[in-house]
Amino acid sequence: MYIDAVVTASEIASLLEQFAPIRIHLTPTDEDRSWVELEQPREIEMVAGRGIRVVCTGRLRYALAGITLPLSIRKVQVLLEPKIVELGPGEQRLDFVLQIENADLENIPGLVDRAIVGKVNDALTPEATHMRWGFSRTFDKDFDLPERLEPLHQLLLCAPAGEVAVTREGVRLRLHLNAGLTRSKPRPTDD
Repeated sequence: MYIDAVVTASEIASLLEQFAPIRIHLTPTDEDRSWVELEQPREIEMVAGRGIRVVCTGRLRYALAGITLPLSIRKVQVLLEPKIVELGPGEQRLDFVLQIENADLENIPGLVDRAIVGKVNDALTPEATHMRWGFSRTFDKDFDLPERLEPLHQLLLCAPAGEVAVTREGVRLRLHLNAGLTRSKPRPTDD
């Protein structure tokens, strides 16, 4: 069986408008050393087969060669891409990959601009940002059944796999859900 969840483009736009402004710390410790701030979106575009593209302004604080640089971002184009990741047999996770596709850093030459953006993207992995959902673990549940349902014991649920699709209309997540039953004994008895 399947569970389908659809988030429409307008619902995504509303969520992203609530999401910003936001500061994303680029280091696990010493949070004030390196970060990127994203302001309210100017443009939100659904990129079919890829993700959600957001264009906005922002700020960046980054330590380069021992010097902390506070930078203004005149324009930044970010792609938020949902991806299903295989963790092992019967276990998947939904990752949200955040990547700066293009940025115009104020008063910074293009070559340095691209180098800084590359380093920032290296720090925006789902592992670093914790933008991931272990749906297989969320739906791996055993429910005890009432004794009146002799000889049934438990309902077992698991979601070993999923699919995510981005269209111009929105994002669809489909989870494959398996269900099973356990018994306390093979058959009911008259005892």
